[in-house]
Amino acid sequence: MREVRPGRGGEARLGRDTLNHMNESVEESPRPSLLRRAGAVLILAIAAFLLLKVILHVIMGVVWIVVAVVAVVGILWAIRQL
Repeated sequence: MREVRPGRGGEARLGRDTLNHMNESVEESPRPSLLRRAGAVLILAIAAFLLLKVILHVIMGVVWIVVAVVAVVGILWAIRQL
């Protein structure tokens, strides 16, 4: 690591050097194999499907609660009309 002297811009140089090193290490890393990428896509698809099912079940639960409340209110209204 370099010696950093305050007030001479050493901090900025050190930051740029670190970023350049990070960029080089990212560029040098090999891409994942096709099988690993296919597995990742499959896992993401399954997770999205399960999340969609959970969201739809929550929405349907809310709808059934609203239907039950409307039915009870309708029954009470009908009884008062008699």
